[in-house]
Amino acid sequence: TATELYKEIDNIMKPNITFLKQCRPLSISMSNAIRYLKREVISFGRSLSLEEIRTSIEEMVDDFININFTLHPKAISETANKKIRDGDVILTYSHSKLVEKVLLDAAAQGKKIKVIVADGRVQNLGRSLCPGLVAAGIHSTYILLSAVSQVLPSVTKVLLGCDGVMANGCVLANVGTSQVALLAKSYNKPVVVCCETYKFTERVQTDSFVYNELSDPDDLVTTGRQAQPLADWRDLSSLCLLNLVYDLTPASLVDSIITEISEIPPTSVPVVLRLHNMGDPSLAL
Repeated sequence: TATELYKEIDNIMKPNITFLKQCRPLSISMSNAIRYLKREVISFGRSLSLEEIRTSIEEMVDDFININFTLHPKAISETANKKIRDGDVILTYSHSKLVEKVLLDAAAQGKKIKVIVADGRVQNLGRSLCPGLVAAGIHSTYILLSAVSQVLPSVTKVLLGCDGVMANGCVLANVGTSQVALLAKSYNKPVVVCCETYKFTERVQTDSFVYNELSDPDDLVTTGRQAQPLADWRDLSSLCLLNLVYDLTPASLVDSIITEISEIPPTSVPVVLRLHNMGDPSLAL
């Protein structure tokens, strides 16, 4: 039966999923990609040969990549660029490929914008965003997170990327994102998040500690200077270094989320989840 076939394929997939989990904790997008594959596999008929099944799975993976990494970012960029005007000063944080595409497309349309790239330790991902913007002729400014409050008066809108959106509208993104959103809100600046719907999850989270990913604590020791005050932190029993990868931005700090469907408020995330049926309990990882 089709159910037996699904179980056989699922047993083949499990060791590979386990390997991914051992490499690093599954992100929201990875979990949804696996659920998508399992949901499609259920529809297979028992009459399919092994070669046909393999080909079908390869086509599913190719379709998922093409739709979510090519077509959807293009649709999001078109929607986001309707909100960008000549003379806008846009603040972004860290490096989001989706935000980068939006900004580059805006420049390609001839819009005269300025971009302020805020960044923070430890990853300093914003450094990799600036060269591409400058090459496209966009006036760019690179600052650290501690200087965001100094530039916000001149900012017209804040454009952020993310790694996931919770069912309660909270946004999971690179650590430091919530601080940028909080400061922007205090200055009454619109905060817009660009996110594909495959990053939406039925999970509910209200803080950054219930679920997170930890990076190497030794990354916090390196300061770029000769003196390393925390070099012997392992010898101090009362000291623990916590290097979080993500933080959670409350839905109240986000004005809108731009997806491939349309621009939606954070309160509409459950509607999108129902449409995509992402919370199917029968597709547990």
